[in-house]
Amino acid sequence: SVNSAELRGWQLLSYLTASPYAGSLSLLVTQTLWSLPPLEVSLDALRLVFLDASVPQSQVLVALNGTLVGLCVSGGEGGVEECVGLGLVRAVDPLKRLLYVITPVDLEQVQRVDMLLRGRGLELPLAALNPSAITSTSAAAACRPPYLAVESLQVGGTGSASMKSRSNIQRRGHAP
Repeated sequence: SVNSAELRGWQLLSYLTASPYAGSLSLLVTQTLWSLPPLEVSLDALRLVFLDASVPQSQVLVALNGTLVGLCVSGGEGGVEECVGLGLVRAVDPLKRLLYVITPVDLEQVQRVDMLLRGRGLELPLAALNPSAITSTSAAAACRPPYLAVESLQVGGTGSASMKSRSNIQRRGHAP
């Protein structure tokens, strides 16, 4: 059985990949999502708006990387006239001042976009970041989404050992 949060996540992934198999949970969505060619969007042509947070200018590109954004056309007095769809900021190139965005929105519509809206309410489903959650092992090995590393701590060091139990220490107020 699939709960409502999972269904919303599958709907979003289906939207982003523009898949005709929207109802099929066996679709290799992550493989499709990360293999889609992104659009290059110039940061100089965009107004970036964070709806529910104040982000320091030095952290704006970091805050956008790997997130879902609303692709909008601004109206009078800096408001939003129209939201043409959603996009996934797959990567940011700060030197070239480019965003790489995955979206099913027509190129003609994307060319009208002059504002990106970022809020907390819409997040990329975990299934999009964890290929083994929805694919077979062989398909997950072929799909290498960004920002994930398996067994990244190969050598000893801070955080590499298992946590030791400290059940012999009594808390204040709970002593016999």
